[in-house]
Amino acid sequence: MSSVVPQSTASSRNVSHRPNCAIHAFESAYGRHTRIMKIRNGLALTLAAAAFVSGCSSEPPNVVGTWVGDYRFALADGSDNSSVETLVITRQEGNLLWGYEQWEEGGEQMRADLTGTLTDGDGIVLTEPAGFFEGEVSGDTMLVVFTKVNAEGHTAFEVSLTRQ
Repeated sequence: MSSVVPQSTASSRNVSHRPNCAIHAFESAYGRHTRIMKIRNGLALTLAAAAFVSGCSSEPPNVVGTWVGDYRFALADGSDNSSVETLVITRQEGNLLWGYEQWEEGGEQMRADLTGTLTDGDGIVLTEPAGFFEGEVSGDTMLVVFTKVNAEGHTAFEVSLTRQ
């Protein structure tokens, strides 16, 4: 007795063809999947780029006006103080800013000149002789942190300002 299967029987059952058929089917499915993924990823990238471009404005927001808010801050001697902060932006050229700030200190009205810039997105930085403000602008609200470090003392505070 012979255990060898005759050639004609193997061919008629397509045993030798099945592995090639499976590989071909896999390659076809993989190729379709790869093409679909490339199209989907390309579409996602295009939509993300369009959203980014539409979200970027070529003109910075207009921040000219009077901005007012209450604040409280710690002093180096262990005490604290509160006051009303008024930032007045008198001039804006693109992202460049000029103006002044007003506050009360010991019952006396104080004033300091400001210069600054609007940064990418909604950021703002304003400087004055004793320190600087840094924060964000959203419509008629400005949230900034003031930092002061000099020979007269040091402090920091956060204030939410509303355009009047």
